[in-house]
Amino acid sequence: MIRWFMLLGMLLGMLSISSSAHAFHEVASFSRTANSGGGGGMYYSGSKRFKGYDCSICHVDAQRRIAVEVNSPLTSGVYTPGLIYPVTVRLLGEHRGLQSAFNPNTFVADFTDAAGNPVGLVASGGQQVLLEAERTVAVAEGFGEGETEWTFSWWAPSEGSQATLHIAMLDGDGADDSERRFIDPLNDDVATYALALCPVDTVCEPDTPAPVDDAPMSCGVGGGQGGATVLLIVLVAVLLRAGKERRGR
Repeated sequence: MIRWFMLLGMLLGMLSISSSAHAFHEVASFSRTANSGGGGGMYYSGSKRFKGYDCSICHVDAQRRIAVEVNSPLTSGVYTPGLIYPVTVRLLGEHRGLQSAFNPNTFVADFTDAAGNPVGLVASGGQQVLLEAERTVAVAEGFGEGETEWTFSWWAPSEGSQATLHIAMLDGDGADDSERRFIDPLNDDVATYALALCPVDTVCEPDTPAPVDDAPMSCGVGGGQGGATVLLIVLVAVLLRAGKERRGR
């Protein structure tokens, strides 16, 4: 029993070591392999393109107290093929990270068809929004200054196919640390948004939500050492369960 507690103490000590954060889930981490703590090319917008995954796949137990507000001509649900549309995204109801040294809020957005294929292209409205996956995904950099509003643009396809705008947003708490600029996947809040878009003079067909499977994903902590940290969390859970079973015998 003593050995179990010694090992558990060592693991918890390792979990407490976290590198300083320069940006929330640095954007490059989304394209890294899952083995290295990245997203494996998944951007967690909630679209079928990304298996229906959104921020909650890593940021568990979210209270869902925040909301996504979109200000754009696209909110009419109709667009003219070939035009470029500005999109302003706002986080409403921020309540996490307000007392933290690093207050990391962010979002991801993409436009897809009913099969989950990308539709059109995205363009940045400033340095806070980066373009990923061959300009089909918009991602907020997340400088940790409590940003709650971002702007980007969508270049509608010339062929005029039906599309859905998917947005997943995160209200980060900066590891609830008022002194150090840290991040972790705990105690954050998340929200999602979906908007059906039809080419002018057409009617949108009903879209079915993406089925979300339960495959484990890698979640980042600190400055990009997510894979190892998640493994440690899993090991801690296993040790605790094993200890309970031993005591029950």
